[in-house]
Amino acid sequence: MSRLITVTLNPAIDQYIEVETLKAGVVHRAKRSERYAAGKGINVGRTIACLKKQLNAFCFAGKDEAVFFSRLNSDYMTVKVYPVEGITRCNITISDIKRQQVTHFQTQGFKLNKEALKSFESQLLEMVSAGDIIAISGSLPEGLPVTYYKTLIKMCRNKGGKVIFDSGGKAFINGLEGLPFAVKPNIDELRELSSTPLNSLETMAEEARKLNEKGIEYVFVSMGEAGVIMTQRGKQGYLRARLKLPVALKKQSDIGCGDAMVAGIAASFSENAADDALLKLAVACGTANLFSHVPGICELRLVEMFSKQVDIKKCK
Repeated sequence: MSRLITVTLNPAIDQYIEVETLKAGVVHRAKRSERYAAGKGINVGRTIACLKKQLNAFCFAGKDEAVFFSRLNSDYMTVKVYPVEGITRCNITISDIKRQQVTHFQTQGFKLNKEALKSFESQLLEMVSAGDIIAISGSLPEGLPVTYYKTLIKMCRNKGGKVIFDSGGKAFINGLEGLPFAVKPNIDELRELSSTPLNSLETMAEEARKLNEKGIEYVFVSMGEAGVIMTQRGKQGYLRARLKLPVALKKQSDIGCGDAMVAGIAASFSENAADDALLKLAVACGTANLFSHVPGICELRLVEMFSKQVDIKKCK
């Protein structure tokens, strides 16, 4: 079985606050408040651990917040934290109970430079071997060139690793040139690559196949409640997977659902799962994440239940 590895260069401390009604200019007494280590790669790792699979998670953190990430170490998740000068960025979510609305705030975090990367690159590449699955996720911190993901992906590929890449903006566009094994853009990220409107599943699949033709083996386009479509290099058509949510279940948060989906993809790749089984686990993980306030936390009972309910259709 392949080793599972996650990489988070720009993690975050997520804070969730619940108030009865959010009003400007007044003091609020929170009904509930939680604080936890996060960031896309961290969320991916958290879900992999929920699936009871072993993984190694590499991440940076501001010196004062490094302890938050060290606490993620468990029987399944081994975390290597690289403390740096500066603070870890913060994502603050305020939930208005009465209006059923959420408001998000994001702060800036530490800067990284090439010197800070040396130990990380050395230890990561020492671990990676042929067939290992490496999920590289999230934005780039300030101080790194927009081309860094391309460089990092090539480093892992040269060691025989299979990279699943999930980012956005220029970091994502440049990272594609490193030819990761798989990518998971959402619809908006896929549209950034296209010169034509993507207003149907067929046009989205066509755009995804352009990435396959460049050398990317798998492309997963996440579409929220509409599910996901998957294209594979050298294969015609595409697969669509979706799940109709039970009305009786109360959703908590959609933050981290894409990361949980990446975790399902990574876990399936590590076991050489068939395409149908891969998509069922990926969609089930992304859906189970809806029922937790903490990104990446997926109750295994829900994952197993949802996996049986995912509908997969082969399209031309």
